[in-house]
Amino acid sequence: MKVNKSDKSLFDEEIVLSIMEDLKESQVEIEELNKELKRKAEASETKYKAIYDSSADAIMVLEPPTWKFTSGNLATIKMFKVKDEKEFVALGPWDVSPEKQPDGKLSSEEAKKMITKAMKEGSIFFEWTHKRINDGEFPATVLLSKMKLNGKEVLQAVVRDITIRKEAEQKIKDANKSLLEVDALKGKFLTVTSHELKTPLTPAKIQAQMLLEGDLGELNEKQHKSFDIILRNINRLDGLISDILEISKLQESGFKLTFRKTNIKKCVDSVMISLVPVAKKKGVILSYVGKGVPSVPLDKERIEGVLTNLVGNAIKFTDAGSIKVIVEKKNNDVLVRVVDTGVGISKENVKKLFKPFYQVEPMYTRKHGGTGLGLSIAAAIIKRHGGKLGIKSTLRKGSEFYFTLPIGKLGKKVVKKEVIKDG
Repeated sequence: MKVNKSDKSLFDEEIVLSIMEDLKESQVEIEELNKELKRKAEASETKYKAIYDSSADAIMVLEPPTWKFTSGNLATIKMFKVKDEKEFVALGPWDVSPEKQPDGKLSSEEAKKMITKAMKEGSIFFEWTHKRINDGEFPATVLLSKMKLNGKEVLQAVVRDITIRKEAEQKIKDANKSLLEVDALKGKFLTVTSHELKTPLTPAKIQAQMLLEGDLGELNEKQHKSFDIILRNINRLDGLISDILEISKLQESGFKLTFRKTNIKKCVDSVMISLVPVAKKKGVILSYVGKGVPSVPLDKERIEGVLTNLVGNAIKFTDAGSIKVIVEKKNNDVLVRVVDTGVGISKENVKKLFKPFYQVEPMYTRKHGGTGLGLSIAAAIIKRHGGKLGIKSTLRKGSEFYFTLPIGKLGKKVVKKEVIKDG
């Protein structure tokens, strides 16, 4: 089929018209898109300006190559106490900083380092000491962020005055320092007072014992009973003073434990020998459960003291039933449990149990002796061994006091002292 010249010319014209129509439509769409983008940019700019103007933080822009300020919001003007933005933009970061920062470095050099870092990393946050124009220094946090403005890379700085925070931190530091000083004085007072109280107690105790044993002549029944009460109370007072001395020592940073690799059963046996008769007198069965337990680094005297305290308390608060001392290996520890069928302890009292001088029984109803220091001393000793002392208890059903001792070299981390093998 042949197409003549006039038909071809008409066909080409229609194509051109169609293309032109398409171009017009595209142009309209582009114009609408540009308008939409312009509207969004204006909305974004309005939103940013609203945030910029209303911000409580000082917001300012720095531009290369001089890195002087080119704008600052109202908070900036107020913070640095300049007359207006025009006065502010004549300044650079070093003009609103003291000559040197608290670490002794020149503010001008440090400011340039921070600017270089922010441009390289995109943003940087740091603390800085600023100064107000003719009105002293103040601590601040600074967030420097790289951004594009009119096609140019600039830095936006957000500065927050942290004077109130720093003052609060200083007050806390001062309060902590005062507490430490008071605590140190308290420790010294307890040590000196305890020693002074213990000195006259020793001869009084010896004299009372001699009288009761008849070394100074025979006593009648009333006299014997009276001196027995005196000796019992001397012993109680002696125990209280010993507890106070012990807890004072444990609070001293220089307090050391002597570790020897020992089988815990030796400690349990020593305690059982002295406490089985006491339990038997109350009709309570005291027994040991344990087999194949490895030796651990420990201070034998101190651990025996802990066990005596825990088993002694169990006997005090168990009027019938049994007390078991259970020793077993658990993961990397030796676990020691003292389980009784006594009165138990409420959840409320369990939380306070390890506080110094705290006792479950109110002072006016207490029928058992004690200072309330035993468990806090025991907890401190176990902590020094790298272990943990805890309790599980149900009121009127019984209690389980337990502690852990790390096996092997773990004990060395607590006290830098060579572990000596014992048997």
